[in-house]
Order: sequence, then structure tokens, then C-alpha cells
Amino acid sequence: MKKFLIILAVILMAYLLSYYTVGAQKGYKLFDFDVARFFNTITQKIDNKNADDYAIFYDNGITEFENANFNAALEIFLQLEQDYQDSIDIKLYIGRCHTNLGNYYEATDVFNNILTLNPDYDLAYFYNAYNYYEIDYYQDAINNYLTYLDYVPDDYAAHYNLGISYIEQYQYDIAILEFNEALKYKPDYELAYFQRGRAYINSEQYKLAIEDYRYLITLTPDDNYALFNLGLAFYNDDKFDSAKIYLKKCIELDTNYNRPYHTLAQIYQQENNNDKALEFFNKALEISPDYVSSLNARGDLYRKLNKFEEALADYRTVFSYDATNLYAAYYEAFCWKQLANNQEAIKALDLYFANATETHELYADATKMRNELSTK
Repeated sequence: MKKFLIILAVILMAYLLSYYTVGAQKGYKLFDFDVARFFNTITQKIDNKNADDYAIFYDNGITEFENANFNAALEIFLQLEQDYQDSIDIKLYIGRCHTNLGNYYEATDVFNNILTLNPDYDLAYFYNAYNYYEIDYYQDAINNYLTYLDYVPDDYAAHYNLGISYIEQYQYDIAILEFNEALKYKPDYELAYFQRGRAYINSEQYKLAIEDYRYLITLTPDDNYALFNLGLAFYNDDKFDSAKIYLKKCIELDTNYNRPYHTLAQIYQQENNNDKALEFFNKALEISPDYVSSLNARGDLYRKLNKFEEALADYRTVFSYDATNLYAAYYEAFCWKQLANNQEAIKALDLYFANATETHELYADATKMRNELSTK
């Protein structure tokens, strides 16, 4: 048995090192955890379980899992579970298979079952949090990460993922604290700088965001996402000349990235260079025709230029993508009114009021417009 465990440990460590530290594209959540702790958990004493059965489990199940054959791996683990119903190790892999197959609800069921059997099995809280995040149950993700961190307070990846979860809840100040914790335990963790910069931008702390993104591009000068967010932070801080430098650098690196075109268009519009603004909105929409922000923004520019037919086309396109977009519905009505088509204007207002509440910023204007149209 001892010899078997030693061999198993070597194989498993090689596998975990190659698989479990998963790189993520800048701006996205990292799925990572403490490999050494998981290794120690798996290689603990196997309580009176048949070593040959576990050899099958690790040989066949893990091989399929490592080769990304998650359906095959899941079938093996489910068969083993029939004989070892209380085996947390087997349940753990069943949950992980479900996660990799995108069966996030099933995965949370498995990890919650593990926690019923062993409420102190800390890794189950980590995995549970990951799956809850994927199904947009952000508060459940937060709760599970917090519990996990009670057991493992120095896990930088958990602090990072918790910060991401807080961003999804618009709790930017708390997110920043979690990214600070991640950086305390892993000072060179670039993703934490990136996401902390996002939180700084969303909480209007633009100068701090600029610091984070400037630091990142000293490490990776061609990081297009960091360059864009640096340009965006300068734009929001009204430093247009600096913003243009980094946004144009983004375009040089990737001509098919729509967002720097969009932000440059906004800058040109604020500088009253409407022709240039339209050029860049058009380019952004050529790359991403369904990018609602560019459609609304170009529609606004056309509307301010009294080009109501062009504006109307953009707002209607937005509404075709998102039938609950109140902004587009209101300004579609506005354009129809300017074009003296009151019947279509009323139809657009009906769509607006079908989804709007009295707290919406355009509700009073929409009510006024409807009253004006009803008297004609």
C-alpha cells in the first residue's frame, strides 16, 4: 500500500502541476487553487478502500479527465461511487467533471453533498464558489469563498476570485480590498492588478487605476487589455491626449478590437470633431455590429446633428438586439416625433412604458412627450 501511494503521489503531482494553474485572458476570472494542499488531501490514508479499485479510479478516471474527456471520466467516477458512496475523493472528481462540462448546477449539488458529509472539507467551498459564480449566483459565491478563506486565509487565488465576485455585485470598494489581499500573498499577481484597476475605474478612482495599468504595461508592454483600460482611465480622468496615445497603441496591436475605436470616437465627439467621431464609431460597429454602446452613442451623435433618420436606424437596431433597452426606446420615439410620425412615436413610447418604472431617468421626459402627442 505504501509503495502504491508513493507511485500515485508522483503521478498525481505531475498531473496537478500541469493542469491546475490555469492561465486566464486578461480581464477574466482565474480558476486556481493551492495544489500542495489538494495533493496532501488526496494522498492521505485511504480508509480501508481496495487499492486495486483506486488504481482503476486514478488510472482510468484521471487519464480521461487529464485528456479532457470529461464525459468518460464522469461515467467512471459515477460507477466507482456506487461502491464507495461515502468517498469524498470520488465525489470531488464527479463535481469537477460537472464543472468542466458546464453542468454548474449539478456541480454545486455534488459539492454541497460533500459539505454535508464533511462540513470542514475546505476545498469544496472553493469549488462551490466557482460554480456559483458561473451561474451568476454571486452572493452564494461570495459566501463560499469567505468560508473557504476562514480555513485558508492566505490563498491569493481565493481572494482574487472573491474580488471578482464583488465586482459583479458592484461592490467595488470591497473588491479592491480583496485584490489587495491577493497581492499581499502574491505581489507579482498581474491579474489582481488588472482587476483592481477595473474596480478603481468603476469607483471613479481613475488616478489609482492609471497607476495599476501603468505598472502592468511595464511588465507586458503589448498587453492590449491593460493598454485599453489605461486609455479608458485617462479618458475618464479627462486626460484626452494621454488617452489617445494608449488607445491608438491598442489599435496598432489589434485592428479588430472594437473598444478603443469606440472610446476614441467619444473623445473626438467631446472635442467637437464630429466627422472623426463618426469615422471611429463606424469602425467600432464594423468590427462589432451588435455593440449596443456604439449604436446608442452613434445614434446620439446623429440626433445632435439633426440626422434623425440615421439616428432612428441606430436606435431601432439596438432595440432589435435588446427589446428592454429603455434608452433606445425613448430616443426612437423622439426621432419619430422629429420626423412628424406621431403614430410610430406613440408605438415606441408604448414599448418604453411597458418596461420603465417611474424612477428611470427618462420617465418624466417620456411622460411629457406622450402627453404632447396625445393632444395632436
